[in-house]
Amino acid sequence: MLSEVTYGEPVNGSRTRYTLIGTVTLAEDIERRISYETASWYTLVSVPAGTYEIRLGELGSWRYVLVDYEGEITDEHFVNRVFGASSLAPKQNIGKHTRCAAQLYGYIAAEHFATNPAWELAEDWTIGTQQRERHDGTPYTAYHLIGPDGRRVS
Repeated sequence: MLSEVTYGEPVNGSRTRYTLIGTVTLAEDIERRISYETASWYTLVSVPAGTYEIRLGELGSWRYVLVDYEGEITDEHFVNRVFGASSLAPKQNIGKHTRCAAQLYGYIAAEHFATNPAWELAEDWTIGTQQRERHDGTPYTAYHLIGPDGRRVS
C-alpha cells in the first residue's frame, strides 16, 4: 500500500491535507469514548474488529495522526445543569452508526508502527529511531515517522 493524499472541506479559507499512511487491524471489538465540551458529556461507540485507516492531517505547520474508526453508539450521557438543577437528556442515538477518531502525536504512532504487528505502515513511509537518555540516565528509543518527501513527523 502506498500513501494517498486527499483534502478536507475548506474552513476559513484553509483546507486540511490528509495522507493515508497506514492501517491498523483490530483482532477484537473495542469501545471508544467520544468526549465533548464538559467532562460529563460523552458517547460510547462499539467498534467491531476489522481494518481501519491511519491518516496524517496537516493544516499549516500543524501535523497530527488520526486513526479513523466506525461503529455503533452503545451509550450516551449528556447532563444539563442550569440554575442548580440537573437533568439527563434522553438517549436518542443508541444503535446509530457513527465515525470516531483517535488523535495521536507522530512519535506515538511511529512507536506503534515499529512495535505492533497490527499496525501496517504505507510502503513509501519509514520509521526513524534515535537512542536517548532520560534525565535519570536510563536509555530509551525515540521513534518518528519519515514521509516520502523526507520530512519527519515527531
